[in-house]
Amino acid sequence: MFDDPAQEIQDLTMVVKQDITGLNRAIEDLQQLSSKNRDGSHNKQISAHSTTVVDNLRTRLKDTTKTFKDVLTLRTENLKNNQNRRKMFSSSDTFSGAGAPLLPKNRLRSNNASGGGLGSGRQGAMGGSMMPGMADSGQ
Repeated sequence: MFDDPAQEIQDLTMVVKQDITGLNRAIEDLQQLSSKNRDGSHNKQISAHSTTVVDNLRTRLKDTTKTFKDVLTLRTENLKNNQNRRKMFSSSDTFSGAGAPLLPKNRLRSNNASGGGLGSGRQGAMGGSMMPGMADSGQ
C-alpha cells in the first residue's frame, strides 16, 4: 500500500543513534572541561556561563532524544496496526474465495439455465425473490 523503505529507515535510525551517543560523549567532555576551568578560573561569570551552556546542551539533547524515541515508537505502532489490518482483511472466513458470489453456485446455475439470469425475466433484480427457499412474488 505505502512505499515504506524499511531498510533505509533502519540505516538512518542507526546513524542517528550513533550521533546521539557521540553528542552525549561530547557534552560529557565539555562538562569535564568546564569543571577543570572552574577550578583554576578567577572569573565566576565565565564559569557560570560555561555551566549554563553545558546544561542547556544536555537538556536540548535529552529533549531531542525523547522526540526521536517517540517517533520510532509511533512508527512501530503504525506498522503493527497496518499488519493487523492486513491480516484482518486478507484472512476473512466469510467467503470461500476472493470475489465469491453472494448466491450459492447451484442457485446461479439454475437461474442462468432457465433463462432467468440476474436482471431478466420474472426473477430480475427488481422482480421476484433471489434468495433460495423464498417464494416468487409473482409479478
